[in-house]
Amino acid sequence: MLVEVEARDKGVPPQSTFTRIEVEITELSNAYPQWVEDYSLVPVRISENVPVNTIIKRLKATSSVPDSVVHYVIQPGETPEQNGQPRSFYIRIDDITNEMILLTYRTLDFEALPQYVLTIKAAVSQNLHMCVFS
Repeated sequence: MLVEVEARDKGVPPQSTFTRIEVEITELSNAYPQWVEDYSLVPVRISENVPVNTIIKRLKATSSVPDSVVHYVIQPGETPEQNGQPRSFYIRIDDITNEMILLTYRTLDFEALPQYVLTIKAAVSQNLHMCVFS
């Protein structure tokens, strides 16, 4: 597919230039990432007075798709604390192992919310991005 892009300024008279971008669309495998273990089997128990940025759990998913990257996201949940207002957890990726590291974003309060149920999603994207500018 060939796309033509125009850049135009607001001068008097207006100036413009064009470029063509060739976009190649490739078929991706429909393989889903696989968790390396069933993390739902063992609940994580933590004290409400752990410091901010405490590592709660390390999780990892793998993919059979060549040249792919696994991305992780905490899905919005039923309680506002899981949906960002206020946020209680965040994730960081270990660059060496590609594990997702779940950490505390703020101090936890047992009286306000004694239990969190987090849904963590793993998705795969392929590292195939090719643009030809002429």
